[in-house]
Amino acid sequence: MLEHGDQVQELVKTVGPLKCEIELPASWKDYFEKTGPLPARLDDRRRYPRYYLRVCAALQYCQTLPALPRPPTWHKILTRDMSRCGLSFLHSEVLYPRERVRVVLPGEGIGTVEIVRCTRIQRRCFETGARFVQGFQKSTA
Repeated sequence: MLEHGDQVQELVKTVGPLKCEIELPASWKDYFEKTGPLPARLDDRRRYPRYYLRVCAALQYCQTLPALPRPPTWHKILTRDMSRCGLSFLHSEVLYPRERVRVVLPGEGIGTVEIVRCTRIQRRCFETGARFVQGFQKSTA
């Protein structure tokens, strides 16, 4: 049986070549250039600050909503930002509140998140907010 660190490495090899099906808006030309903390808003009720995290990652569906069959397939996603409690990312498909998915983040490992919100930006581009359910387990390899 593979050790956890080896499992993470195998997953990274498997999901790395996935095709990204997200269609970013043309006006988002500088999407990957943003770094550092996000500006605070007056109406923001968050407990922890958010930081830009603009990387390619992978998502695997978990069967959590009985009325919505989801095969455990892998999809490439683009992360937007991250805090101590959650993650925001772009996906090519709609996700629903309370749905759970596994996420592989480069340098962070594998974690499970629960969807809180999902907003359509345009065709094949949905911004999704999720909270951490199971923290990321880093590879020791």
